[in-house]
Formats: sequence, structure tokens, C-alpha cells
Amino acid sequence: MEMKGKCMICGRTLRKPESVARGIGPVCYKKYVGKVGIRKKQTVLSAIGY
Repeated sequence: MEMKGKCMICGRTLRKPESVARGIGPVCYKKYVGKVGIRKKQTVLSAIGY
């Protein structure tokens, strides 16, 4: 069974298990984690105002 979800930042469909678990796709994760230098999903979301 394929896991799916939506990126909490851009809304794109997530298919990779690590992206689904994180709730953030790889492009947004790299963009925002690189920008703020953090690793935890909640901290990323807080840093960008979610």
C-alpha cells in the first residue's frame, strides 16, 4: 500500500514515506531547513509561520 499525504507548506502530494512522516516534501524541506538551519518539523513550521 502506498502512503500519501500533502506537503503542509506547498500542498503537493507526498509519496515517499519519510516525506509523509515529516509532513513536508523534499523541496520545501531543503528550502526551509536550509534557510533556518533546523531539522524538526514543528520548528520548521513555526519558523515559517504555520
